[in-house]
Amino acid sequence: MSGDKRHVSSIPSVSWRLRQLSKHQFPCSDRVLEELCGGVSPGKIIELCGPANSGKTQLCFSMVTDCLRHGKKAIIVTTKSIPRRSLKRFPNPDNLFIVQVFSMLDLLGALSSMKTESYSLVVIDSPQPILQGILGSQNYRGQSLLNEVKLLLGQISEFRLIVYTNGIVSIGGDGHAPALGITWENTPTIRLMVIPIQATPRTQVWRNSNQKAELLFLDNRVRLKWSKEGDYKEA
Repeated sequence: MSGDKRHVSSIPSVSWRLRQLSKHQFPCSDRVLEELCGGVSPGKIIELCGPANSGKTQLCFSMVTDCLRHGKKAIIVTTKSIPRRSLKRFPNPDNLFIVQVFSMLDLLGALSSMKTESYSLVVIDSPQPILQGILGSQNYRGQSLLNEVKLLLGQISEFRLIVYTNGIVSIGGDGHAPALGITWENTPTIRLMVIPIQATPRTQVWRNSNQKAELLFLDNRVRLKWSKEGDYKEA
């Protein structure tokens, strides 16, 4: 009987979980992003995918700025170097941590260390070069490493917000798909695929492959229109 009591008492209470979520919550200044994601909050894994130079990294950095501005800690894990001029834009730089990774083992090490750290926001910029080498692999070692990455992301996101970037590939005519493919398909909570329409101020956004919206940039404002809704919404 006493064993049962010890087991029950070791389960985190609902109130404790809510306190942890509240502890890592921070306001998002981008109302369009808030609507596209159904809220930007701890517990979510958001994938931003699109072609090069479509603003994915800048959007991540905007969320980092919001996080730091409200006194929370953020970490950027990247396969690229970050220009010094980009780092200067962040407030409260003591709360920002940057890790550059070059291999799958580097990525696993960085993710493992986050489980005991109090980051509110985890940004993983351009993991595609590292992950793509083992995606779809029939090698058991490759599948094992991939599953470990997915497991760690799930554990880390329990009380934190995770955002990562991904490229796209062309499929048939004018179709596009996330570059990390089917093996990675169920990893994010929310997937936003951003496709700028050439020679226009418009950008198409797909949410989870089945909801389509359009962003229109006019007069320094962003207007959002869902495909099933009528009027543009001011943002």
